[in-house]
Amino acid sequence: MIQTSTEKLRGRKLFLWGSGSGGRRWQEFLSVPGQAYLEIQAGLARTQLEHVPMPPRTEWRWLEAYGLMQGDAATIQGSDWSAAVGEVDSRLEALLPAETMQAEFERCGEMIDRQPAELFQRGSGWGALERLRREADGEPPFCTSALIFDDESLGAAQQPWLQLLNHGTFPQAAPDAVPTSYMVQAEWHTRLEQALQVQPDSGWLAWLHLGVMRQYDGDDEGARAAWEESYAQQENPWALRNLALLARLEGDLSQAAALYQQAHQLLPDLLPLTVEVGRALIDAGQAADWLALLDAMSAAHKQHGRLRLLEGEAALAVGDYDRVQRVFDDHVIVADLREGEKSLSQLWFDYQAKRLSEIENIPNDDALRARVQQEYPLPPQYDFRMVIE
Repeated sequence: MIQTSTEKLRGRKLFLWGSGSGGRRWQEFLSVPGQAYLEIQAGLARTQLEHVPMPPRTEWRWLEAYGLMQGDAATIQGSDWSAAVGEVDSRLEALLPAETMQAEFERCGEMIDRQPAELFQRGSGWGALERLRREADGEPPFCTSALIFDDESLGAAQQPWLQLLNHGTFPQAAPDAVPTSYMVQAEWHTRLEQALQVQPDSGWLAWLHLGVMRQYDGDDEGARAAWEESYAQQENPWALRNLALLARLEGDLSQAAALYQQAHQLLPDLLPLTVEVGRALIDAGQAADWLALLDAMSAAHKQHGRLRLLEGEAALAVGDYDRVQRVFDDHVIVADLREGEKSLSQLWFDYQAKRLSEIENIPNDDALRARVQQEYPLPPQYDFRMVIE
């Protein structure tokens, strides 16, 4: 597979997660059996570690093309880099001449500002909402008429903001209802602040959103006040969760755990909240409380990969080695594992070191950890390490 573009895109990269055991595991994990996953990336800068400042009211355009290409394998995969590049360049030029690419780019440029004759599909309603806000505030459009952001694209996620825009009020909602959307844009922040000054009893949801806006702007105390007001107007798990996160950010792990538990009691079936509760309890030194809470959950929740990982961490903290081993024996899959995250490998090596330390009555020190690395290698299915120390 080959990717090419007009001159504006300067950087190109084949992304593989490296050639280590963890990198190879990522390629297997994200693909079908027998096929290795990879990405082709392209960008305005030469590497991902660079950025290119874009001046205001500037437009940058380019055209990309993707396709299949055959070349001489011995040359392309050989040790002579210049020969490999030359082989690919010549094959690409025969497949898609640079003149053809440039001509297509210019042809497409003529269509960019042309209104479509037929609309096949609408995007989300956020473009339409921003169009309406700009019209209300007397601001110029953010795009030409070639891009269609009509009212028909507006949906449930935009309705609270439409009400704020058109009526200066925020809708009420049941406290267990998941908020449909969030905004942190300065213009919406100003609107909501003004609306709550006029009508401070607008309800828990309005204050919840104001707290999110304030915290995004770095006003933690203002956010705290808004979330406390949200909870005062209506007991709700969302304000409690946000207050818990604020306590965590401030280093008060005990208070964070307590608030997270309160939130979880109001909304026990929300999986992302359950994950955060587990993390908070373990970090606060309350691993036994987390295991007790986990044991009382539904079977479906208990089998979730991230919760099994937290189960293993908590079991290790309380010295229940059999339970830790069961987590690994069950071939747990943590589907939301993040790139660079070492939770699985860390749990494995911590478990082996702590277990051996107690069995042999020896210190759990660097020497033991080095021994564990040699005697208890990480099972391949749990190896997602980007760097092996």
